[in-house]
Amino acid sequence: MGACAIDITKGHREYSVRYALNDQDGVHAILRDIHRLRERRFMNGDFAAADLISDLNTAITRAKLTKYQSAILYWVYERDMSHGEVGHRLGITRQAVSDAIGVALARIASVFTKWEYGDVVIFEMMEEEENDTA
Repeated sequence: MGACAIDITKGHREYSVRYALNDQDGVHAILRDIHRLRERRFMNGDFAAADLISDLNTAITRAKLTKYQSAILYWVYERDMSHGEVGHRLGITRQAVSDAIGVALARIASVFTKWEYGDVVIFEMMEEEENDTA
C-alpha cells in the first residue's frame, strides 16, 4: 500500500483553549468566550463546556456580587456593550465600570481558588479558512 498525499483532516484541526479560573484574567477570558462555549454546549453536545458553564454560574452566585456588579457583567459580557456604553447607561464613568468589573472578577476568581480550580482546557475543532486552498 502506498502513502496518500491527501490530507483528509484538512477541514478541521484540533486546538485547545486554556482558562486559568483561579485568577481575574482567566475569569475574564471565560466570560469573554461565553457565547462560544454556549454554542459548543448546545450545538455540539460538549459536556466539558456544559460543566464549565455550570461551574461558572455557581461561582458567580457564590461570589455574592452586588446587583450593580451583576448588571455591569451582564451588559459587558452577555450584551457585548462597551465600558463606555455601560457607563453612559448607569451615569458613571468608564473607569468606574472597569473598576466594578475588576472587583467582580476578583470575587469570582476567589471562589474558584477556594474550590482549588486550576487550569481548564477545552478541546475544539476549528475549521481552516477557505482561502488556504491555493
